[in-house]
Amino acid sequence: MSYKRTLVLFLLFLALAGSYYFYEYKGKASREESEKQGKLLLPFKLEDATALVLKKAGETILAEKKGDKWVIREPIAAPAEQKTVEQALRALSELKYERELGAQTDLKPFGLGEPEMGIEIQGTHGDIGKLLLGAATPDGANLYAKKAEDQKVYTVAASVKASIDRTLFDLRDKSVFDFAVPDVKGLAVSLGDKVFMFEAVPKDDWQMTTPEKHPADSDRIRTLLDSVKYARAQKFVEEEAPDMDKYGLSSPRGRIELAFSDGKKALLLGKETGVDASAIYARRDGQRQVFELSSEMIKQLSANVGDWRDKHLARFDTAAVARLRIDQRNGRIELERSSESSGEWRLVEPQTGKADKEKAETLLSDLLEVKAARFLKASESKPVEAVLANPLVQLTLSDKNNGTLAQLSLSKLEGKSEVYAKTSRLTDLSTVSEQLLAKLSIKPEDLRDKSVLAFDPAAIQKIEVTTKDKSFVIKRKGTGWKVPGSLKMEPYDADQFLWDLRDLKYRAVTAAAKNDKTYGFDSPTRLIKLWTADEKKPVRLLIGKHAPEKGIYYVQGADDKQVMEIEALALSRWLEKF
Repeated sequence: MSYKRTLVLFLLFLALAGSYYFYEYKGKASREESEKQGKLLLPFKLEDATALVLKKAGETILAEKKGDKWVIREPIAAPAEQKTVEQALRALSELKYERELGAQTDLKPFGLGEPEMGIEIQGTHGDIGKLLLGAATPDGANLYAKKAEDQKVYTVAASVKASIDRTLFDLRDKSVFDFAVPDVKGLAVSLGDKVFMFEAVPKDDWQMTTPEKHPADSDRIRTLLDSVKYARAQKFVEEEAPDMDKYGLSSPRGRIELAFSDGKKALLLGKETGVDASAIYARRDGQRQVFELSSEMIKQLSANVGDWRDKHLARFDTAAVARLRIDQRNGRIELERSSESSGEWRLVEPQTGKADKEKAETLLSDLLEVKAARFLKASESKPVEAVLANPLVQLTLSDKNNGTLAQLSLSKLEGKSEVYAKTSRLTDLSTVSEQLLAKLSIKPEDLRDKSVLAFDPAAIQKIEVTTKDKSFVIKRKGTGWKVPGSLKMEPYDADQFLWDLRDLKYRAVTAAAKNDKTYGFDSPTRLIKLWTADEKKPVRLLIGKHAPEKGIYYVQGADDKQVMEIEALALSRWLEKF
Protein backbone atom coordinates (compact mmCIF):
# COMPACT_ATOMS: atom_id res chain seq x y z
CA MET A 1 0.00 0.00 0.00
CA SER A 2 1.45 3.38 -1.01
CA TYR A 3 2.14 6.18 1.44
CA LYS A 4 -0.47 8.45 -0.23
CA ARG A 5 -3.18 5.77 -0.09
CA THR A 6 -2.48 5.19 3.62
CA LEU A 7 -2.67 8.92 4.33
CA VAL A 8 -6.00 9.25 2.48
CA LEU A 9 -7.51 6.35 4.41
CA PHE A 10 -6.24 7.79 7.70
CA LEU A 11 -7.77 11.19 6.95
CA LEU A 12 -11.03 9.52 5.96
CA PHE A 13 -11.04 7.65 9.27
CA LEU A 14 -10.47 10.91 11.18
CA ALA A 15 -13.37 12.54 9.34
CA LEU A 16 -15.72 9.66 10.12
CA ALA A 17 -14.59 9.59 13.77
CA GLY A 18 -15.11 13.34 14.05
CA SER A 19 -18.57 13.11 12.53
CA TYR A 20 -19.50 10.30 14.89
CA TYR A 21 -18.17 12.27 17.92
CA PHE A 22 -20.02 15.46 17.06
CA TYR A 23 -23.23 13.61 16.22
CA GLU A 24 -23.31 11.13 19.10
CA TYR A 25 -21.82 13.25 21.89
CA LYS A 26 -21.92 16.90 21.01
CA GLY A 27 -25.27 16.61 19.27
CA LYS A 28 -26.90 14.34 21.83
CA ALA A 29 -27.78 17.08 24.32
CA SER A 30 -29.10 19.30 21.53
CA ARG A 31 -31.26 16.47 20.15
CA GLU A 32 -32.59 15.62 23.61
CA GLU A 33 -33.49 19.26 24.25
CA SER A 34 -35.12 19.53 20.84
CA GLU A 35 -37.07 16.32 21.49
CA LYS A 36 -38.17 17.63 24.88
CA GLN A 37 -39.30 20.96 23.42
CA GLY A 38 -41.14 19.10 20.68
CA LYS A 39 -43.22 17.19 23.24
CA LEU A 40 -44.24 20.27 25.23
CA LEU A 41 -47.94 20.98 24.80
CA LEU A 42 -47.73 24.64 25.81
CA PRO A 43 -44.15 25.81 25.35
CA PHE A 44 -43.73 29.16 27.10
CA LYS A 45 -41.50 30.92 29.62
CA LEU A 46 -42.94 31.40 33.08
CA GLU A 47 -42.09 35.10 33.12
CA ASP A 48 -44.06 35.67 29.88
CA ALA A 49 -47.40 34.57 31.38
CA THR A 50 -49.74 37.44 32.30
CA ALA A 51 -53.06 35.63 32.86
CA LEU A 52 -54.30 32.16 33.82
CA VAL A 53 -57.88 30.98 33.29
CA LEU A 54 -59.18 27.75 34.83
CA LYS A 55 -62.64 26.53 33.80
CA LYS A 56 -64.41 23.57 35.38
CA ALA A 57 -67.88 22.58 36.61
CA GLY A 58 -69.41 25.82 35.35
CA GLU A 59 -66.91 27.99 37.28
CA THR A 60 -64.31 30.26 35.75
CA ILE A 61 -61.32 31.48 37.74
CA LEU A 62 -59.21 34.27 36.26
CA ALA A 63 -55.85 35.22 37.75
CA GLU A 64 -53.92 38.16 36.29
CA LYS A 65 -50.45 39.48 36.88
CA LYS A 66 -50.36 43.03 38.19
CA GLY A 67 -46.79 44.27 38.29
CA ASP A 68 -44.91 41.38 39.87
CA LYS A 69 -47.92 40.07 41.83
CA TRP A 70 -50.77 37.78 40.86
CA VAL A 71 -54.34 38.78 41.69
CA ILE A 72 -57.70 37.07 41.20
CA ARG A 73 -60.17 38.93 38.95
CA GLU A 74 -62.97 36.35 38.64
CA PRO A 75 -65.27 35.22 40.19
CA ILE A 76 -64.20 37.74 42.86
CA ALA A 77 -61.46 40.33 43.18
CA ALA A 78 -58.91 39.16 45.73
CA PRO A 79 -55.16 38.82 46.24
CA ALA A 80 -53.78 35.51 44.92
CA GLU A 81 -51.54 32.94 46.56
CA GLN A 82 -48.38 33.69 44.57
CA LYS A 83 -46.72 30.33 45.10
CA THR A 84 -49.81 28.31 44.10
CA VAL A 85 -50.41 30.27 40.87
CA GLU A 86 -46.74 29.97 39.90
CA GLN A 87 -46.75 26.23 40.64
CA ALA A 88 -49.69 25.75 38.28
CA LEU A 89 -48.02 27.79 35.54
CA ARG A 90 -44.71 25.99 35.97
CA ALA A 91 -46.45 22.62 35.68
CA LEU A 92 -48.14 23.79 32.45
CA SER A 93 -44.91 25.18 30.97
CA GLU A 94 -43.21 21.81 31.57
CA LEU A 95 -46.18 19.62 30.54
CA LYS A 96 -45.10 16.99 27.98
CA TYR A 97 -47.34 14.49 26.29
CA GLU A 98 -46.65 10.80 26.80
CA ARG A 99 -48.35 9.61 23.59
CA GLU A 100 -49.94 11.24 20.57
CA LEU A 101 -53.16 9.46 19.56
CA GLY A 102 -53.72 11.49 16.40
CA ALA A 103 -56.74 13.51 15.30
CA GLN A 104 -60.02 12.23 16.72
CA THR A 105 -63.46 13.06 15.36
CA ASP A 106 -65.29 11.66 18.39
CA LEU A 107 -63.95 13.17 21.61
CA LYS A 108 -66.48 11.67 24.01
CA PRO A 109 -64.55 8.41 24.69
CA PHE A 110 -61.68 10.56 25.93
CA GLY A 111 -63.82 12.76 28.18
CA LEU A 112 -63.05 15.70 25.91
CA GLY A 113 -66.55 16.24 24.49
CA GLU A 114 -67.37 18.01 27.72
CA PRO A 115 -63.88 18.32 29.22
CA GLU A 116 -63.39 18.18 32.97
CA MET A 117 -61.15 21.20 32.84
CA GLY A 118 -60.19 23.96 30.43
CA ILE A 119 -57.02 26.02 30.78
CA GLU A 120 -56.11 29.27 29.03
CA ILE A 121 -52.81 31.10 29.34
CA GLN A 122 -52.23 34.61 28.06
CA GLY A 123 -48.87 36.25 27.63
CA THR A 124 -47.28 39.58 26.92
CA HIS A 125 -47.76 39.04 23.16
CA GLY A 126 -51.26 37.54 23.20
CA ASP A 127 -52.64 34.06 23.77
CA ILE A 128 -50.05 31.43 24.71
CA GLY A 129 -52.47 28.55 24.34
CA LYS A 130 -55.57 26.70 25.48
CA LEU A 131 -55.61 23.16 26.81
CA LEU A 132 -58.44 20.76 27.63
CA LEU A 133 -58.11 17.92 30.14
CA GLY A 134 -60.43 14.93 29.91
CA ALA A 135 -60.85 11.51 31.49
CA ALA A 136 -58.20 9.24 32.88
CA THR A 137 -56.76 6.39 30.81
CA PRO A 138 -57.94 2.89 31.80
CA ASP A 139 -54.85 2.28 33.93
CA GLY A 140 -55.28 5.64 35.71
CA ALA A 141 -51.66 6.63 35.05
CA ASN A 142 -52.47 9.29 32.45
CA LEU A 143 -55.11 11.78 31.37
CA TYR A 144 -56.41 12.52 27.89
CA ALA A 145 -55.70 16.06 26.72
CA LYS A 146 -55.96 18.20 23.60
CA LYS A 147 -55.19 21.68 22.47
CA ALA A 148 -58.27 23.78 21.81
CA GLU A 149 -57.17 24.65 18.25
CA ASP A 150 -56.86 21.10 16.81
CA GLN A 151 -58.34 17.62 17.09
CA LYS A 152 -55.21 15.72 18.10
CA VAL A 153 -55.56 13.85 21.39
CA TYR A 154 -52.62 13.25 23.70
CA THR A 155 -52.00 11.48 26.96
CA VAL A 156 -50.27 13.32 29.80
CA ALA A 157 -49.14 12.16 33.25
CA ALA A 158 -52.07 12.16 35.69
CA SER A 159 -49.78 13.58 38.39
CA VAL A 160 -49.88 16.99 36.70
CA LYS A 161 -53.49 17.42 37.83
CA ALA A 162 -52.42 17.98 41.45
CA SER A 163 -50.65 21.22 40.44
CA ILE A 164 -53.20 22.44 37.89
CA ASP A 165 -56.62 21.46 39.24
CA ARG A 166 -57.00 24.30 41.75
CA THR A 167 -60.10 25.68 43.44
CA LEU A 168 -60.77 29.34 44.10
CA PHE A 169 -59.84 28.76 47.74
CA ASP A 170 -56.55 27.14 46.68
CA LEU A 171 -55.61 30.16 44.57
CA ARG A 172 -56.63 32.84 47.09
CA ASP A 173 -54.14 34.51 49.38
CA LYS A 174 -55.11 33.21 52.81
CA SER A 175 -52.76 35.36 54.90
CA VAL A 176 -54.36 37.76 57.37
CA PHE A 177 -51.80 40.58 57.27
CA ASP A 178 -48.61 41.18 55.33
CA PHE A 179 -45.97 42.71 57.61
CA ALA A 180 -42.48 42.25 59.02
CA VAL A 181 -42.36 41.53 62.76
CA PRO A 182 -39.46 43.98 63.42
CA ASP A 183 -41.64 46.79 61.97
CA VAL A 184 -44.24 46.41 64.75
CA LYS A 185 -43.81 49.32 67.18
CA GLY A 186 -46.76 48.66 69.47
CA LEU A 187 -49.25 45.96 70.37
CA ALA A 188 -52.67 46.07 72.03
CA VAL A 189 -54.36 42.84 73.10
CA SER A 190 -57.95 42.64 74.33
CA LEU A 191 -59.71 39.62 75.79
CA GLY A 192 -63.22 40.32 77.06
CA ASP A 193 -62.98 43.55 79.06
CA LYS A 194 -59.24 43.19 79.75
CA VAL A 195 -56.88 45.36 77.69
CA PHE A 196 -53.09 45.06 77.63
CA MET A 197 -50.84 47.46 75.77
CA PHE A 198 -47.17 47.04 74.94
CA GLU A 199 -44.48 49.02 73.18
CA ALA A 200 -41.29 47.85 71.52
CA VAL A 201 -38.08 48.93 73.25
CA PRO A 202 -34.43 48.59 72.14
CA LYS A 203 -32.68 45.21 71.91
CA ASP A 204 -35.79 43.47 70.56
CA ASP A 205 -37.60 43.68 73.91
CA TRP A 206 -41.12 44.75 74.90
CA GLN A 207 -42.50 46.86 77.74
CA MET A 208 -46.02 46.62 79.18
CA THR A 209 -47.62 50.07 79.46
CA THR A 210 -51.25 49.17 80.34
CA PRO A 211 -52.73 48.24 82.82
CA GLU A 212 -49.37 48.30 84.66
CA LYS A 213 -45.82 49.18 83.73
CA HIS A 214 -43.51 46.18 83.70
CA PRO A 215 -40.99 44.47 81.43
CA ALA A 216 -43.13 42.31 79.15
CA ASP A 217 -42.65 38.67 78.21
CA SER A 218 -40.92 39.36 74.89
CA ASP A 219 -40.87 35.70 73.89
CA ARG A 220 -44.64 35.45 74.31
CA ILE A 221 -45.21 38.64 72.33
CA ARG A 222 -42.89 37.56 69.51
CA THR A 223 -44.70 34.21 69.35
CA LEU A 224 -48.06 36.01 69.10
CA LEU A 225 -46.77 38.33 66.36
CA ASP A 226 -45.41 35.36 64.42
CA SER A 227 -48.79 33.63 64.78
CA VAL A 228 -50.57 36.66 63.31
CA LYS A 229 -48.02 37.01 60.51
CA TYR A 230 -48.30 33.36 59.49
CA ALA A 231 -52.01 32.91 60.25
CA ARG A 232 -53.93 31.38 57.35
CA ALA A 233 -57.66 31.52 56.69
CA GLN A 234 -59.09 28.00 56.86
CA LYS A 235 -62.29 29.09 55.16
CA PHE A 236 -63.78 32.28 53.69
CA VAL A 237 -67.28 32.48 55.14
CA GLU A 238 -68.73 35.73 53.71
CA GLU A 239 -67.15 38.45 51.60
CA GLU A 240 -69.49 41.21 52.83
CA ALA A 241 -71.27 39.90 55.93
CA PRO A 242 -74.34 42.05 56.78
CA ASP A 243 -74.74 40.60 60.28
CA MET A 244 -71.64 40.43 62.48
CA ASP A 245 -73.57 39.36 65.59
CA LYS A 246 -74.01 35.77 64.42
CA TYR A 247 -70.24 35.44 64.18
CA GLY A 248 -69.56 37.20 67.48
CA LEU A 249 -67.70 39.94 65.63
CA SER A 250 -69.77 43.04 66.44
CA SER A 251 -68.48 42.83 70.04
CA PRO A 252 -65.51 40.49 69.54
CA ARG A 253 -64.13 38.23 72.27
CA GLY A 254 -60.59 39.10 71.31
CA ARG A 255 -58.72 41.82 69.49
CA ILE A 256 -55.07 42.02 68.39
CA GLU A 257 -53.95 45.43 67.18
CA LEU A 258 -50.54 46.04 65.64
CA ALA A 259 -49.11 49.56 65.51
CA PHE A 260 -46.61 50.58 62.82
CA SER A 261 -44.87 53.86 62.12
CA ASP A 262 -47.41 54.52 59.34
CA GLY A 263 -50.63 53.18 60.85
CA LYS A 264 -52.39 50.28 62.57
CA LYS A 265 -53.86 46.88 61.69
CA ALA A 266 -56.30 44.99 63.89
CA LEU A 267 -57.62 41.43 63.89
CA LEU A 268 -60.96 40.73 65.57
CA LEU A 269 -61.79 37.28 66.96
CA GLY A 270 -65.36 36.09 67.53
CA LYS A 271 -67.24 32.86 68.19
CA GLU A 272 -65.73 29.41 68.00
CA THR A 273 -66.92 27.08 65.25
CA GLY A 274 -66.13 23.77 63.61
CA VAL A 275 -65.65 20.30 65.03
CA ASP A 276 -64.64 20.50 68.71
CA ALA A 277 -64.53 24.31 68.36
CA SER A 278 -61.27 23.96 66.42
CA ALA A 279 -61.85 27.18 64.48
CA ILE A 280 -62.88 30.73 65.27
CA TYR A 281 -64.60 33.42 63.21
CA ALA A 282 -62.41 36.42 62.47
CA ARG A 283 -62.31 39.63 60.46
CA ARG A 284 -59.99 42.56 59.87
CA ASP A 285 -60.97 45.81 61.55
CA GLY A 286 -62.77 48.05 59.04
CA GLN A 287 -63.71 45.14 56.74
CA ARG A 288 -66.82 42.95 56.58
CA GLN A 289 -65.15 39.86 55.16
CA VAL A 290 -65.55 36.96 57.64
CA PHE A 291 -63.15 34.02 57.61
CA GLU A 292 -62.19 31.15 59.89
CA LEU A 293 -58.87 30.82 61.70
CA SER A 294 -57.53 28.12 63.97
CA SER A 295 -58.87 28.60 67.50
CA GLU A 296 -55.24 28.38 68.67
CA MET A 297 -55.06 32.09 67.91
CA ILE A 298 -57.38 33.13 70.75
CA LYS A 299 -55.83 30.57 73.10
CA GLN A 300 -52.63 32.63 72.98
CA LEU A 301 -54.44 35.56 74.60
CA SER A 302 -54.77 35.83 78.38
CA ALA A 303 -56.74 38.01 80.77
CA ASN A 304 -54.10 37.56 83.49
CA VAL A 305 -51.59 40.40 83.69
CA GLY A 306 -48.99 38.04 85.14
CA ASP A 307 -49.02 35.97 81.96
CA TRP A 308 -47.84 38.98 79.95
CA ARG A 309 -45.05 39.99 82.34
CA ASP A 310 -41.43 39.07 81.85
CA LYS A 311 -40.66 36.56 84.60
CA HIS A 312 -36.89 36.44 84.08
CA LEU A 313 -35.30 37.41 87.38
CA ALA A 314 -32.16 38.73 85.72
CA ARG A 315 -31.04 40.06 82.36
CA PHE A 316 -27.36 40.76 81.80
CA ASP A 317 -24.49 40.23 79.38
CA THR A 318 -22.52 37.24 80.69
CA ALA A 319 -19.35 38.59 79.03
CA ALA A 320 -19.63 41.79 81.11
CA VAL A 321 -19.62 39.96 84.45
CA ALA A 322 -16.27 40.49 86.20
CA ARG A 323 -17.25 39.48 89.74
CA LEU A 324 -19.66 36.91 91.17
CA ARG A 325 -20.48 37.08 94.88
CA ILE A 326 -22.68 34.70 96.87
CA ASP A 327 -23.49 35.85 100.41
CA GLN A 328 -24.82 33.14 102.70
CA ARG A 329 -25.61 33.40 106.41
CA ASN A 330 -22.51 31.35 107.18
CA GLY A 331 -20.12 33.26 104.94
CA ARG A 332 -19.27 34.66 101.53
CA ILE A 333 -18.01 33.10 98.30
CA GLU A 334 -16.52 35.46 95.75
CA LEU A 335 -15.16 34.75 92.28
CA GLU A 336 -13.28 37.11 89.99
CA ARG A 337 -12.90 36.79 86.24
CA SER A 338 -9.51 37.37 84.65
CA SER A 339 -9.33 40.44 82.43
CA GLU A 340 -7.29 38.42 79.93
CA SER A 341 -8.85 36.85 76.84
CA SER A 342 -8.85 33.42 78.51
CA GLY A 343 -11.65 34.57 80.81
CA GLU A 344 -10.48 32.26 83.61
CA TRP A 345 -12.11 32.56 87.04
CA ARG A 346 -10.41 32.68 90.43
CA LEU A 347 -11.71 32.19 93.95
CA VAL A 348 -10.85 35.27 96.01
CA GLU A 349 -12.96 34.57 99.10
CA PRO A 350 -12.98 32.73 101.51
CA GLN A 351 -9.86 31.10 100.03
CA THR A 352 -7.89 31.94 96.93
CA GLY A 353 -7.25 29.61 94.04
CA LYS A 354 -8.29 28.74 90.53
CA ALA A 355 -12.05 28.38 90.08
CA ASP A 356 -13.82 25.91 87.81
CA LYS A 357 -14.49 28.02 84.72
CA GLU A 358 -17.20 25.72 83.40
CA LYS A 359 -19.14 25.79 86.69
CA ALA A 360 -18.89 29.58 86.95
CA GLU A 361 -20.10 30.09 83.37
CA THR A 362 -22.88 27.53 83.83
CA LEU A 363 -24.06 29.35 86.96
CA LEU A 364 -24.33 32.58 84.95
CA SER A 365 -26.13 31.01 82.00
CA ASP A 366 -28.53 29.14 84.31
CA LEU A 367 -29.35 32.38 86.10
CA LEU A 368 -30.45 33.94 82.81
CA GLU A 369 -33.06 31.18 82.47
CA VAL A 370 -34.52 31.48 85.98
CA LYS A 371 -38.11 32.74 86.01
CA ALA A 372 -40.56 33.73 88.72
CA ALA A 373 -43.17 31.06 89.38
CA ARG A 374 -45.67 33.75 90.40
CA PHE A 375 -45.68 37.36 91.55
CA LEU A 376 -46.82 38.11 95.10
CA LYS A 377 -49.93 40.14 95.81
CA ALA A 378 -49.57 43.29 97.89
CA SER A 379 -51.24 41.56 100.85
CA GLU A 380 -48.53 38.86 100.85
CA SER A 381 -45.50 41.10 100.48
CA LYS A 382 -44.98 42.58 103.97
CA PRO A 383 -43.87 39.44 105.87
CA VAL A 384 -41.79 38.34 102.88
CA GLU A 385 -39.98 41.69 102.73
CA ALA A 386 -38.96 41.17 106.35
CA VAL A 387 -37.26 37.80 105.72
CA LEU A 388 -35.67 39.08 102.51
CA ALA A 389 -34.02 41.88 104.51
CA ASN A 390 -31.80 39.11 105.91
CA PRO A 391 -31.82 36.58 103.04
CA LEU A 392 -30.66 33.00 103.17
CA VAL A 393 -28.69 33.67 99.98
CA GLN A 394 -27.88 36.80 98.03
CA LEU A 395 -26.19 36.69 94.63
CA THR A 396 -24.55 39.82 93.23
CA LEU A 397 -23.00 40.18 89.78
CA SER A 398 -20.73 43.15 89.08
CA ASP A 399 -18.89 44.52 86.07
CA LYS A 400 -15.22 45.51 85.91
CA ASN A 401 -16.05 48.94 87.41
CA ASN A 402 -17.93 47.31 90.34
CA GLY A 403 -21.27 48.40 88.91
CA THR A 404 -24.10 46.03 89.82
CA LEU A 405 -25.38 44.06 86.82
CA ALA A 406 -27.83 41.91 88.78
CA GLN A 407 -28.73 41.13 92.37
CA LEU A 408 -30.95 38.32 93.60
CA SER A 409 -32.01 37.62 97.20
CA LEU A 410 -33.69 34.38 98.31
CA SER A 411 -35.37 33.45 101.58
CA LYS A 412 -38.20 31.41 103.13
CA LEU A 413 -40.96 32.01 105.67
CA GLU A 414 -41.14 29.67 108.62
CA GLY A 415 -43.77 27.03 108.00
CA LYS A 416 -43.96 27.83 104.27
CA SER A 417 -42.54 25.66 101.50
CA GLU A 418 -42.21 28.44 98.94
CA VAL A 419 -38.91 30.19 98.19
CA TYR A 420 -39.28 33.96 97.85
CA ALA A 421 -37.15 36.16 95.63
CA LYS A 422 -36.31 39.83 95.31
CA THR A 423 -34.33 41.10 92.32
CA SER A 424 -32.79 44.35 91.22
CA ARG A 425 -34.62 44.00 87.89
CA LEU A 426 -38.25 43.47 88.92
CA THR A 427 -40.22 45.67 91.30
CA ASP A 428 -42.48 42.94 92.67
CA LEU A 429 -41.51 40.06 94.93
CA SER A 430 -41.97 36.58 93.52
CA THR A 431 -41.67 32.89 94.25
CA VAL A 432 -39.07 30.65 92.60
CA SER A 433 -38.21 26.96 92.53
CA GLU A 434 -36.45 25.35 95.48
CA GLN A 435 -33.80 24.11 93.06
CA LEU A 436 -32.51 27.67 92.70
CA LEU A 437 -32.00 28.00 96.46
CA ALA A 438 -30.24 24.63 96.51
CA LYS A 439 -28.02 25.63 93.58
CA LEU A 440 -26.87 28.81 95.34
CA SER A 441 -26.43 27.14 98.75
CA ILE A 442 -23.03 25.87 97.70
CA LYS A 443 -19.63 25.60 99.33
CA PRO A 444 -16.41 27.24 98.13
CA GLU A 445 -15.02 23.81 97.30
CA ASP A 446 -17.90 23.26 94.85
CA LEU A 447 -16.58 26.11 92.69
CA ARG A 448 -12.89 25.28 92.92
CA ASP A 449 -11.13 23.99 89.84
CA LYS A 450 -10.36 20.36 90.71
CA SER A 451 -8.11 19.71 87.75
CA VAL A 452 -5.08 17.70 88.81
CA LEU A 453 -2.90 19.05 85.98
CA ALA A 454 -2.98 22.14 83.80
CA PHE A 455 -1.44 21.85 80.31
CA ASP A 456 -2.21 22.01 76.60
CA PRO A 457 -2.08 18.50 75.09
CA ALA A 458 -1.10 19.92 71.70
CA ALA A 459 2.06 21.46 73.20
CA ILE A 460 3.40 18.19 74.62
CA GLN A 461 6.26 16.69 72.59
CA LYS A 462 7.41 13.90 74.86
CA ILE A 463 5.78 11.62 77.43
CA GLU A 464 7.82 9.80 80.07
CA VAL A 465 6.27 7.11 82.25
CA THR A 466 8.33 5.46 84.99
CA THR A 467 7.16 2.39 86.90
CA LYS A 468 8.92 0.73 89.82
CA ASP A 469 11.18 -1.22 87.46
CA LYS A 470 10.76 0.22 83.94
CA SER A 471 10.72 3.48 82.02
CA PHE A 472 8.94 4.31 78.75
CA VAL A 473 9.40 7.30 76.44
CA ILE A 474 6.84 8.27 73.79
CA LYS A 475 7.89 11.02 71.37
CA ARG A 476 5.79 13.08 69.00
CA LYS A 477 6.54 12.35 65.35
CA GLY A 478 4.87 14.79 62.95
CA THR A 479 1.16 14.57 63.61
CA GLY A 480 1.50 11.18 65.31
CA TRP A 481 3.61 9.49 67.97
CA LYS A 482 6.52 7.06 68.09
CA VAL A 483 5.54 4.39 70.62
CA PRO A 484 8.00 1.78 71.99
CA GLY A 485 7.21 -1.72 70.75
CA SER A 486 7.04 -3.04 74.31
CA LEU A 487 3.97 -0.90 75.03
CA LYS A 488 0.48 -2.20 74.29
CA MET A 489 -0.51 1.10 72.68
CA GLU A 490 -1.34 2.45 69.26
CA PRO A 491 0.14 5.86 68.30
CA TYR A 492 -3.29 7.51 68.54
CA ASP A 493 -3.62 6.26 72.14
CA ALA A 494 -0.98 8.81 73.18
CA ASP A 495 -3.33 11.69 72.33
CA GLN A 496 -6.16 10.08 74.31
CA PHE A 497 -3.78 9.58 77.24
CA LEU A 498 -2.96 13.30 77.25
CA TRP A 499 -6.61 14.30 77.02
CA ASP A 500 -7.52 12.01 79.91
CA LEU A 501 -4.71 13.48 82.03
CA ARG A 502 -5.85 17.02 81.23
CA ASP A 503 -9.43 16.17 82.26
CA LEU A 504 -8.38 14.35 85.44
CA LYS A 505 -10.21 15.75 88.50
CA TYR A 506 -9.47 15.11 92.15
CA ARG A 507 -12.19 13.90 94.49
CA ALA A 508 -10.75 15.43 97.63
CA VAL A 509 -7.62 17.06 99.02
CA THR A 510 -5.93 15.12 101.81
CA ALA A 511 -3.90 16.57 104.65
CA ALA A 512 -0.18 16.64 103.94
CA ALA A 513 1.85 13.88 105.60
CA LYS A 514 5.13 14.21 107.45
CA ASN A 515 6.86 11.87 105.01
CA ASP A 516 6.29 10.51 101.49
CA LYS A 517 5.82 6.94 102.72
CA THR A 518 2.36 7.69 104.11
CA TYR A 519 0.84 8.00 100.64
CA GLY A 520 3.32 5.81 98.75
CA PHE A 521 5.24 8.65 97.18
CA ASP A 522 8.57 7.16 98.34
CA SER A 523 8.01 4.25 95.94
CA PRO A 524 5.36 5.56 93.54
CA THR A 525 3.12 3.39 91.40
CA ARG A 526 3.91 5.61 88.40
CA LEU A 527 5.74 8.85 87.70
CA ILE A 528 4.51 10.69 84.60
CA LYS A 529 6.39 13.60 83.04
CA LEU A 530 5.07 15.62 80.13
CA TRP A 531 7.63 17.69 78.21
CA THR A 532 7.10 20.63 75.87
CA ALA A 533 9.55 21.54 73.08
CA ASP A 534 11.85 23.62 75.31
CA GLU A 535 12.30 20.70 77.78
CA LYS A 536 12.95 23.14 80.64
CA LYS A 537 10.48 21.84 83.17
CA PRO A 538 7.99 18.99 82.76
CA VAL A 539 4.39 18.77 83.88
CA ARG A 540 4.65 16.12 86.57
CA LEU A 541 2.17 13.62 88.04
CA LEU A 542 3.22 11.34 90.89
CA ILE A 543 0.86 8.41 91.46
CA GLY A 544 1.25 6.97 94.93
CA LYS A 545 -0.51 4.33 96.96
CA HIS A 546 -3.72 2.63 95.86
CA ALA A 547 -6.46 2.59 98.52
CA PRO A 548 -8.84 -0.09 97.19
CA GLU A 549 -11.26 0.25 100.12
CA LYS A 550 -11.87 3.87 99.04
CA GLY A 551 -11.51 3.21 95.30
CA ILE A 552 -8.81 5.89 94.97
CA TYR A 553 -5.16 6.62 94.27
CA TYR A 554 -3.19 9.30 96.09
CA VAL A 555 -1.46 11.67 93.66
CA GLN A 556 0.65 14.80 93.61
CA GLY A 557 0.68 17.12 90.64
CA ALA A 558 1.92 20.62 91.39
CA ASP A 559 5.03 21.83 93.17
CA ASP A 560 3.05 22.67 96.32
CA LYS A 561 3.07 18.96 97.26
CA GLN A 562 -0.72 18.99 97.65
CA VAL A 563 -1.99 15.44 98.12
CA MET A 564 -5.12 14.63 96.12
CA GLU A 565 -7.44 11.66 95.93
CA ILE A 566 -8.53 10.59 92.45
CA GLU A 567 -10.92 7.87 91.33
CA ALA A 568 -9.00 4.66 90.63
CA LEU A 569 -11.15 4.00 87.57
CA ALA A 570 -9.94 7.23 85.97
CA LEU A 571 -6.41 5.77 85.71
CA SER A 572 -6.91 2.01 85.61
CA ARG A 573 -7.01 1.80 81.80
CA TRP A 574 -3.61 3.47 81.46
CA LEU A 575 -1.96 1.75 84.41
CA GLU A 576 -2.64 -1.55 82.66
CA LYS A 577 -0.77 -0.35 79.57
CA PHE A 578 2.36 0.94 81.35
